[in-house]
Amino acid sequence: MVRAALATDREAVVALAASSGLFPPEGAEEVVATFDRSANGSDPDALWSVITTGGDVVGVSYLGPEQMANGTWNLFFLAVDSERRNSGLGGSLVAAAEIAVRDRGGRVLLIETSGQDGFDRQRAFYARLGYTLEARIRDYYDHGDDKVVFWKDMAGE
Repeated sequence: MVRAALATDREAVVALAASSGLFPPEGAEEVVATFDRSANGSDPDALWSVITTGGDVVGVSYLGPEQMANGTWNLFFLAVDSERRNSGLGGSLVAAAEIAVRDRGGRVLLIETSGQDGFDRQRAFYARLGYTLEARIRDYYDHGDDKVVFWKDMAGE
């Protein structure tokens, strides 16, 4: 079941960020800091969701509006417990994010990921969900680590 994240989900979110393999240690720390800002109300636009199975948090997503654009949102973070990947949970989190964006009048949802070979699965996942590969920014994260941006129209669906 997908639901809004609660402050009590912090430990599970931290564990998913750390175990996801998506971030260097300082990146996982930023995920936690961002979650804390949202939980304490200092970032009211941030939308954190979790997906639970048997009461356990097994997936998490975080999205927010682009501050300098009209109706553009970003899915900043998506992680599913490694033992439950390829079970549809990630797709459920993305679908819930899309609904949240539409409910808030959003027009566009962007998702960024790494261009490194180890992220082939993530890029294929977003393509399967109907996202268009919109941009590649060379050496964005580090030398040899491109930023790959996926785009989807939320207003026309």
